[in-house]
Amino acid sequence: MYETSINRRFYCYLAIHIIAVFSPKFLSADPLEIVMDYYPPFSYEEQGVAKGICTDVVNAVLRQIKRQAIISQLPFARAYKKTMEGKGVYEYCVVRTPEREKLFQWVGVVGPAEQALIAKKTKKVKLSDIFQLKKHRIGLVVEDVVDQYLSKYEERYNLRIERVPSYEVNMKKLLNDRIDIWGGNLHVGFYLIKKLGKK
Repeated sequence: MYETSINRRFYCYLAIHIIAVFSPKFLSADPLEIVMDYYPPFSYEEQGVAKGICTDVVNAVLRQIKRQAIISQLPFARAYKKTMEGKGVYEYCVVRTPEREKLFQWVGVVGPAEQALIAKKTKKVKLSDIFQLKKHRIGLVVEDVVDQYLSKYEERYNLRIERVPSYEVNMKKLLNDRIDIWGGNLHVGFYLIKKLGKK
């Protein structure tokens, strides 16, 4: 069994670098370049095909505007960087926060995002404030919204954060007691627990 804490509600957005709207690529008939990360059940790749709840929303929008797109799966940090640095690069799912507001042009909501910290009940993790996190090993995904949030307190509270490029890798670490807390999207966390055969 698992417990969650510090639950913050956001929304996943389709995000593009602000220059994309004005780029010739958007106005041309060429396929749009869209990136996403392994974020099941919202976005993932299966046998080379992009799938997931948010992918379905993006594909519906593409059909409505009669545009083709090439959707590629990348680790989150690479997708995030590619979108910020690229011209005409689109990305989903990206959680909209005040810190990210000016980095992208936000196109629209593609799905819910409830951020949480998940721990095994056997670990008896009890948190009432961020300071108490210092007693635990926290697994986060590089540049994920939870990583960006907790990194502000990492040095001040001497947080022990272990960063990897994959939510699934971190969940395996949690299940094998290599970390005490998994940080990320609540629905992604429970999806991965089920996928990995745990209750």
